[in-house]
Amino acid sequence: MNFINPISVLVTITFIMGLLFLNKKRTNALELFLTLMFSFCLELICVFFLNHKKNINLLYSVGFILHFYFWLGIICNVFKISKQKKNILSIFLLFCLINLIFIEKLNLNYLTFIFGSLLYILIFLIECSKKLKNEELVLFSSNNFILIIAPILFFIGFTFIFGFRNSTLRFFKVYNQIDFYTVICYFVNIIYYFLINLYIYKEYKLKNAN
Repeated sequence: MNFINPISVLVTITFIMGLLFLNKKRTNALELFLTLMFSFCLELICVFFLNHKKNINLLYSVGFILHFYFWLGIICNVFKISKQKKNILSIFLLFCLINLIFIEKLNLNYLTFIFGSLLYILIFLIECSKKLKNEELVLFSSNNFILIIAPILFFIGFTFIFGFRNSTLRFFKVYNQIDFYTVICYFVNIIYYFLINLYIYKEYKLKNAN
C-alpha cells in the first residue's frame, strides 16, 4: 500500500471504465483499451517489484515502448495515414531497440520517451495543419479529436521533466515538500486521464444513441 498513490487510482478507475464501456469492435477503442490494460498491469507489476525492492527501470523502459506504440497507432488510424503507419512504427521501434541495446541500456530509457513524444506531436501538428489547410474541420469537433489530444500534455510534461532531469529545477520546492516534478506529474496525469474518460463517456453515449 505504501507504493499506491492517486495516479495508480486514476489508472485503475480509467481501466475499469474502458473495460466496461469501450466498444472493443472499433479499432481506436480497442487500441485505447489495450493501452489502458497495459498501464494498469504495469502499475500492478511495479508495486510488486517495489515491495520486493526490485529495480523497475527496465520495466518502465519497455513500458515506454509499448505505450507509444499504441498511441502512435491510434493517431495514425484517426488521421487515416495507414500507408505511413508501418514506417512510423518501424522507425520508432528501431530507435527504441538501438537505445535499449547500445545507448541507455538498462537505465531508464528517457530518450525513448522523448523521441516518442516528439514523433507523436510532430504527426499531430502536420496532420492538423493539412486538415485546416483543406478546410476539413469535422475532425476537430469529433470524439476522435479528444482521443488524440488526450496524451499531448502528458507527453510534453514528462518530456520537459526527462529533458531537464539533471537540472536543479526538478527539485525546486513549490509548496512545503512538494517539488516541481510532483506538481507536473500530477497535473499532466489528471488532464490525461480526464480526457480519456471523457472520450470513453462520449463513445458510450454515441453507442447507445445508435
